[in-house]
Amino acid sequence: NVTVTVKNPVGETSFSSPVTVVPHVSAQILIEDETPGLGQAVTFTNIGGGQQPVQYTWDFGDGTVTAEAQPSHMFNSPGIYNVKLIAENAFGISESSQIVTVGMPPKADILVAESAPAGTHLAGEVVVVSDEVANVEFAWEMGDGRRYSSAKISHAYRQTGDYYVTITARNEFGETQVGRWVHV
Repeated sequence: NVTVTVKNPVGETSFSSPVTVVPHVSAQILIEDETPGLGQAVTFTNIGGGQQPVQYTWDFGDGTVTAEAQPSHMFNSPGIYNVKLIAENAFGISESSQIVTVGMPPKADILVAESAPAGTHLAGEVVVVSDEVANVEFAWEMGDGRRYSSAKISHAYRQTGDYYVTITARNEFGETQVGRWVHV
């Protein structure tokens, strides 16, 4: 029984009603990351319920099946996978599915001169080898504290020395970092 009591300065009233807890099983998928990178371990959880014991069958859409309650799985090929969960107990069966898009971090390299005179502009460019270039973000670190966030840069070093230039290319599936030494 659940009772609700409401009070105000004039009085008080209560209402009670029975609540029935249904032992039927419910399958609902919670995915740690719906866009994992290739080879990234992803945890899958049933956030449904039901009276124990509950038996689980997870089908990851890539030919892999498990009976674990909360499995971790790595996809070995990029693609779109329909992950299915079947939860079953003595009172029934429930099924749920969810799409997981597995991709690859961008494959990138940088083109930058090995040396440049101090005070002159050094040009740099990111070369992305991946098929999907549209959603790639870039983060340059020039080794002297300066940062840029575009595919092409022009930078002037004010002091002589050796600087390690890095570029991080990032998409929804992960990131790739590449670096080169530049002598100024």
